[in-house]
Amino acid sequence: GVEYQALDWLALRAGYENRVGSTQDQYYDLLYALPSMDYYGAGMGIKWNSIDIDLALGYMINKSYSLMNNSSVNMNSTQLGSGLNNPYRGLNYEQETSIIIGGLKATMPLDLVTGMVFSGIDMITPSKWKRSPKVSKADVKETVDSSSAIIDNMRFDGKSFFIENSD
Repeated sequence: GVEYQALDWLALRAGYENRVGSTQDQYYDLLYALPSMDYYGAGMGIKWNSIDIDLALGYMINKSYSLMNNSSVNMNSTQLGSGLNNPYRGLNYEQETSIIIGGLKATMPLDLVTGMVFSGIDMITPSKWKRSPKVSKADVKETVDSSSAIIDNMRFDGKSFFIENSD
């Protein structure tokens, strides 16, 4: 694979992989194995403010894969006791495979993510819900149960929605 930094905010990527099959032909089956395939990939990375966005597109292909003359114990063998799942017993088997893969990833600082989450919560929170009062460090003389603030935020017109009462 290669990556080319075209601009300060744009990286272009491309690559190729010869993916060798994980199973020998004599044990090939439809459930657990893919034949040897060629994988071509392309993508780009975009930097926007403090957010990194990665886009990817891949194409995996195998033009021809064949099992002839009872060559796989798990696919087309006629030998007695050669396997319970032998769907093409005594037949020749040919397969063509093509797979298109896409990907999107966004990476951003944690404080930006939490800010987005809290602003989303503020948008959907009804204004009638009671907010817990702001407490300064000077007001706190003993440890505070952090669940009380969560519970107070979930009260609607003074009604409790939980068995626990934080008042």
